Amino acid sequence: MARKMRKVHQMRGGKRGYGSKKKHRGKGSQGGSGKCGLWDHKKIYVLKNEPERFKKRGFKSLYQKQMKARKETITLENVAKLAAGKEIDLKALGYGKVIGRTISEPLVIKACAFSEGAKAAIEAAKGKAEVV
Repeated sequence: MARKMRKVHQMRGGKRGYGSKKKHRGKGSQGGSGKCGLWDHKKIYVLKNEPERFKKRGFKSLYQKQMKARKETITLENVAKLAAGKEIDLKALGYGKVIGRTISEPLVIKACAFSEGAKAAIEAAKGKAEVV
C-alpha cells in the first residue's frame, strides 16, 4: 500500500522537479539578498519596474558647467588640422583649452583658455590667441 510522505520530507513552499532543495530555494537563486546587484545583474529589472531609482536629481551650478566646458582640451597640432581658413572658433566646436608648443602657420584661434606655451607659440607664428 502506498504511503503518504511525511511533512518533514516535503519541500514546503516549492515545487517538485528541481533536484536538491538547495538548488531551487535560497538567496543564490535570487541573485543575492536584498538590493545587491541593482547596478549589476538586476539592472534590467530595476529599469523596467523601478525606473525612478536611477534618476538624476538636483542641479549643477553654472560654475560646474563652465568648468566642464573648459576641460575639453585640444593640441595646437590638431587645431592646425581642423582649421580650414585663417580663423577658427574652438568654443563652437566644443573645445575649451588649447595646449601645445608647436604651430607652423599663423592662425586666429578663439577658445576659453590657452596654456602659456600655446599662447607663446601662436604669437611666435604671427597668429592671434583670443579668449572668448
